[in-house]
Formats: sequence, C-alpha cells, structure tokens
Amino acid sequence: RTATQASLHSPRNERSVTQASLNTTRNDLADTQASLTLSNSEVEALNKTIEELREQAKCPLNETVTSYWDLLYSGDFFHGEITTEKLQIFQRTQEKLTYFKGTRITKGIIDFMKAFHDGQQQCN
Repeated sequence: RTATQASLHSPRNERSVTQASLNTTRNDLADTQASLTLSNSEVEALNKTIEELREQAKCPLNETVTSYWDLLYSGDFFHGEITTEKLQIFQRTQEKLTYFKGTRITKGIIDFMKAFHDGQQQCN
C-alpha cells in the first residue's frame, strides 16, 4: 500500500516540478517580451532621430543660383562655420563676412546676407 501511494505521488511530484518549470519559462518569456517591446521602442525612437538628422542635414541648394550668397548652400559651407579658408573664397565681400566669423551657417543667416547684399531689405 505504501508503494502504491508512493507511485501515486510520483506523477503528482513530477507534475508539480513540470508546472514550476513551465511557470518559470512563462515568466522568462514575459520578461523577454517586455524587453523586446522596449528595444523596439528604442529602435523606433532612434530611427526617428536619424530621419530628423537626415532632414536637417539636407542642403536646400537652389537649382538655379539667384544670388552670390547661394554658394553658402553648397556642401562646403552649409551647416559649417565661417572660417578663414572659407572667407578667402569671398574676397570681394570679406569685410561684410568678417563680422559673422564663428557664426553657424544656416538658412536664416544666408537669407539675411542675401537680403542685405542684394538690397532687397534695409538692415539697421
């Protein structure tokens, strides 16, 4: 009778061990899924940041040059800093540009220079 009871308890014990192992596996799976969801969110955020940076890096170079200042849209200048080497390219207007040395070249500064140089607007 004891042997019979022991043989009845053995499958129960195995079942308990199997159930505990299954629960551990389920917990591990839930942790992995949560980590994967977080990783996917991070990847999406990084992809968005990369796309934003690509958009910022695009140079709105005019297809037709309409002003002397459009040269600033070129890859050598746009989003760069005004340096002595770059000033040499603009020898005719170096006095005007020297005031801006160290300024980051952006669309706004180019538009300002175009308006000022081309006489479209009065600057005080």
